[in-house]
Amino acid sequence: MQKHVGMVFVPIIAVFSLLVGAEGFGPERASAAATVAAASGPAGGSLLADIQSSQKLKVGWAEWNPLEYRDVASNSLKGMLIDMAAKLAGDLGTKPEFVEDSWATLASGVATGKFNVALEGITTERAKIVDFSHPLYQTAFTAIVPKGSPYGSWSDLNKANVSISVTTGSNTDQLLTELSQAGKIKAHIIRIKDVGAGVLAMASGQVQAYTDQKDALISVTSSHPEYRLVTGSYGVAQFGIAVPKGQPTFKAAVDKAVVSMLKDGTVKELLAQYHIVGNEPAAAR
Repeated sequence: MQKHVGMVFVPIIAVFSLLVGAEGFGPERASAAATVAAASGPAGGSLLADIQSSQKLKVGWAEWNPLEYRDVASNSLKGMLIDMAAKLAGDLGTKPEFVEDSWATLASGVATGKFNVALEGITTERAKIVDFSHPLYQTAFTAIVPKGSPYGSWSDLNKANVSISVTTGSNTDQLLTELSQAGKIKAHIIRIKDVGAGVLAMASGQVQAYTDQKDALISVTSSHPEYRLVTGSYGVAQFGIAVPKGQPTFKAAVDKAVVSMLKDGTVKELLAQYHIVGNEPAAAR
């Protein structure tokens, strides 16, 4: 999930030829031990103290409208996750500095110290190299098909003779890989560079469906009524804040800020403000 969802996926269809193989998730899968070691920062130092001293919280972000994107008219960053990151920085007594990256490498960026945090989907694979905060919100994993498709549900699609496209390196990709290894995914999964290319693969008939988080798929179908959601799902996606391993004081402060955003209604308000349909706030503990 890397480019604008829905109304802007058409301009990026030119990258459709950049299909990728079915192996791995790129940088996040490699050298986990090295990246975790690099994340701990200066020996004996406190990342929270360093951030507060510098008055700068470095936040990794990647294009995904309406969650986080660069507004062309103002050249400024906007989106629900941008606002959440700004609120987090304020709660930590500092200011955000946004560092552009890609969805496939956000976790490794946190692990190697390229930035301090990233707001992204919580997955088993990413949790090998970063820690995650208390969840912010959650949605389901499902799929879309052309309106004339004979497939009506996820169980209809999950067959050996069906091909489904997914954005490589996304949390959707990672969950599908885990489920495939467990023998729970029968369909043939085609990994493609971004959302636009994945949807085009479906539209052109190369695959029968495109799979992603329900909120992202609703954004696509709202702009393109020629596609529809199937019923059912194969899992739940939770979004949280990735933080470096080995920084318990920093993680505790981030957890406190997240729970505060849930209790005071900030998460619910931002979901509504940005018309993020298909998501719900996580339970505050």
